[in-house]
Amino acid sequence: MLEDEDSDRIEKICPICKKEASKRCSRCAMVYYCCVEHQQQDWKLHKATCHPFKICSNEQYGRFLVATRDIKAGEIILKESPLVHGPAQITGPVCVGCLQVSRC
Repeated sequence: MLEDEDSDRIEKICPICKKEASKRCSRCAMVYYCCVEHQQQDWKLHKATCHPFKICSNEQYGRFLVATRDIKAGEIILKESPLVHGPAQITGPVCVGCLQVSRC
């Protein structure tokens, strides 16, 4: 039932020709296309936002991710760079800016 509700909210209009569309992006299932050619034309723009999840929020849980398609075991869906990178634990004092041995 939730799947039907979500597909009613997604606009079923091809972003290229603005006509009614019935084929979904197989990767994210959030964008509809009228034909394969239009999906290929839109890929350069769409790939930046093409993820197998959508961001939702409510008062009880706050912000959270909901899968838009089946996600395979071990599939990487989100990649982030670390916020902080420091030296190895078994070293002398090092500068956290450049990670070189501190001579201060």
